[in-house]
Amino acid sequence: MENPQVEQAKQQLLQAIQQGQTNPTTLLKLGQYANTALKNKKMYPIVIQSAIREGLITQDDVQPGVIDYKFLSFALTAGKLTKMLIDEGKINGMV
Repeated sequence: MENPQVEQAKQQLLQAIQQGQTNPTTLLKLGQYANTALKNKKMYPIVIQSAIREGLITQDDVQPGVIDYKFLSFALTAGKLTKMLIDEGKINGMV
C-alpha cells in the first residue's frame, strides 16, 4: 500500500492533467531534465527554459545565477508521479 501523501499528490496531478493545466509528456520531460540538471549543473538553464515554455513557471520565478533546488525536486517528483500514473493506466503518456 502506498503512502497516503503520495496517493494525494498523484490525485492532484491527475486532476491537473485532466483539466488541461499540463500534460504528461511535459512532466515526464521536465522530470528527466531535472534529473540531468542535478548531475550536470550546465543543464539547469534548459530545465528552466522548458518550464517557462510550458507555462509551469514564469521568468519572474527565476532568480538569475541561482539554481533553485526546490524547483528541481518539484520537477523530478512531478515526473516520477506522472510515470506512476502512466504505469497504473490512469493516463496516457503521449498527449
